[in-house]
Amino acid sequence: RANKEIQIKIQQLKLDIIEVEETKRIYEPSLNLYQRFLSEAENDLAKAKSKKVMVYQGGKFVYVSDVDAVSKAQAEVERYQSEVDYYTQILEQYDEKIAILENQISMLEDQME
Repeated sequence: RANKEIQIKIQQLKLDIIEVEETKRIYEPSLNLYQRFLSEAENDLAKAKSKKVMVYQGGKFVYVSDVDAVSKAQAEVERYQSEVDYYTQILEQYDEKIAILENQISMLEDQME
């Protein structure tokens, strides 16, 4: 009798895990997308840092970093980084839920032995 009840609980927990995994999958494309945007933005930032513009300074023309391009690219990197962090955090929360459910299952399986 007790074993039957435990088996039912285990089945329910396994269904809960499937549900959490389904929900988690909804957020994965967003994370992948923002990771791609971030790496493109990081490339743009590297290019902006290496790009030089000619300015007239102290009586002569000199090449300096394009400050505007760098700060614009830096802002993009930060924007995409915060999206990546946000979605990473969401996915980690779902992973934690799954770990808790799996732990409950193994505790119940121990009771059956």
